Amino acid sequence: MSTPGDPSLSAHLKRTHLTSQLGESLNKEVVLAGWVHDVRVLGGISFLLLRDMSGIVQVTAPKTKAPAEVLKEIAGLHQEDVLFVRGTVVASKIAKRGIEVIPSELEVVSRAETPLPLDPRGVQNTLLETRLNWRVLDFRSEESNAIFKIQSKILASFREFFLQRHYVEIQPPVIIASASEGGAELFSLKYFEKEAYLAQSPQLYKQMCAISFEKVFTVLPIFRAEKFEQPTHLNEVRQMDIEESFATDADVMKVLEEFMEHCVKTVRGVETARSRVGAFGSAVEANSIFGSG
Repeated sequence: MSTPGDPSLSAHLKRTHLTSQLGESLNKEVVLAGWVHDVRVLGGISFLLLRDMSGIVQVTAPKTKAPAEVLKEIAGLHQEDVLFVRGTVVASKIAKRGIEVIPSELEVVSRAETPLPLDPRGVQNTLLETRLNWRVLDFRSEESNAIFKIQSKILASFREFFLQRHYVEIQPPVIIASASEGGAELFSLKYFEKEAYLAQSPQLYKQMCAISFEKVFTVLPIFRAEKFEQPTHLNEVRQMDIEESFATDADVMKVLEEFMEHCVKTVRGVETARSRVGAFGSAVEANSIFGSG
């Protein structure tokens, strides 16, 4: 999917900033690293949108300011090429973020094969089968990227909330010797010379730990061998769960409600997460697709 750049340039530059940090570096020199989100070469000026883990910034290369070798490199770039860019951050009335980078040096780390099997920008609709076959590229789309980052924030808020309340995190096994719940919805597998199963639930292990540690929580995959005819299903699920001693059902419901409130506030309170949730319409709508990541 990609080929190395010029080996003589390898590791020449080292990133100093993320694109999200450039507002603090106006009129200063920075080194950025990322992927080519888009590129346009016009008569007297070239534009490059550089994407990293924190966002996208416009790199603007006027013929009157950028070195000739930089203009030549930009002219040969394609989507998803991997770059280092050294340049100066300046204010801009045209760029969406109000800033842009005037490049003085550009290093190609690797070049993407062309044409790409799908467009991570989302300009063209892509079949689900193609998205799954090229998942590594699909991850780079705004929607897929948002799902994973919001999931990460939810998990962080879950751990933070319960650790602050003196719960102990446990790691129950997912390969078990017998069913953890009634019914026959089990995935079976050979465990050396014995029959084993993928766990349907951590319930037994939570209860064992709760009568020793009092309050426990866990994040783990669970599996149910239930046939399905829709995109959302229970074959493999990431479960966030708690168990505690000396508590009533009402006590447990109350702490879970408090966590849900904390979780939504945490996700909405982070600028990048809030903008991504907005892309889906609301936090509730975003939550409905978390399982599809």
